[in-house]
Amino acid sequence: WGSGGGEGIDVARPMLGVGREEVRALLGAIGQGWREDETNEDAERRARARLRRDVLPVLAELYPGAEAAAGRLADAAAQWRAARVVELGWAPMHDGRGWRVGRARLSAALAVDGDEALRGGLSEAGVPMGSVNAEATRAMSRAVRDGAGGERVFALAEGWRMVVTREAVEVTRPGEAGGAGRRG
Repeated sequence: WGSGGGEGIDVARPMLGVGREEVRALLGAIGQGWREDETNEDAERRARARLRRDVLPVLAELYPGAEAAAGRLADAAAQWRAARVVELGWAPMHDGRGWRVGRARLSAALAVDGDEALRGGLSEAGVPMGSVNAEATRAMSRAVRDGAGGERVFALAEGWRMVVTREAVEVTRPGEAGGAGRRG
């Protein structure tokens, strides 16, 4: 079990240390089918899939138990990211449209944590991160750090938006109005 999905959110991951074959065997024993997430096999675009396909089998051969240890490490990293997001001040907006953080605070965090400070907030807000590439992340980070005024809007995956103003950075859900100056 894990915790740390954000302030007031607990995340349960009871199967993290259980291998795929064990889960398939259990499902078969109770008459349930297996459903594969297609992103698990997209090793050309997903680092997670590439690690599962190319790295974990070698580690498992060299070090029995490596796969379970990698799962525990992933859980610890997710908990650290969630705690860091809260520490940086990323928080759900009062009207539920998305997440918000003070621009100066995020800018300072970018100097320490690099782009992870931004990626963590986007991920915690629910933005599909597989489509937020390094180039887009760098452009958004530059916009946060450059101190310019005005409002800059970044279109993200599946209708999500990130809006940078002089005071704040907001990440809004698909179909919601953006703009740190416009509050609901």
